[in-house]
Amino acid sequence: MKKIKWIILSLIIIAILTISIFILSENDISKLIYVIDDDTANDIIECYLERFIYDIRTVPDNLFDLKVNIADAYIIFSPEYHEELTDLLDINNPFTIQENNITVEVSFTFFEKITETAWRVQWDETYYIDNQLQEPVTMVGYFTYYQVLPESEDQYNPLGIYFSEIYIYQPAGINLPG
Repeated sequence: MKKIKWIILSLIIIAILTISIFILSENDISKLIYVIDDDTANDIIECYLERFIYDIRTVPDNLFDLKVNIADAYIIFSPEYHEELTDLLDINNPFTIQENNITVEVSFTFFEKITETAWRVQWDETYYIDNQLQEPVTMVGYFTYYQVLPESEDQYNPLGIYFSEIYIYQPAGINLPG
């Protein structure tokens, strides 16, 4: 008898959740975002940070992947700040790096939420010059973001999270290889 009660209770809960989600999607899907707890929200921002840093700092061995990464970075960088991103990419010049048979891999070591909309991230960049492994280089970046709830189903940035300001530097005393 207990098992039947649990099954009925489970079905009722599933029905309530299904109806609630349907009502939210019919009225205003943005209300669903507020249900996310802080830990989950932080995990989402960390994923976006990883995606963005990977896109702008990794230099793959083929041109197609490099172009896809850069296009993806522009998708999640605030349109008002695209010129800043272009300037950063001009300074880093990933196309020249790739033309010189250098690839760069990124591995993340530290994420710290500084304020409600600002994060500090540390990562290592591993350079391969002519397929020869170089010493990893530690990089640090500060990133701010904002969220605009999408009015339509944006398949490229469905959560409407955009980075608006970035500051990336290499801690003193470390030289880039090459």
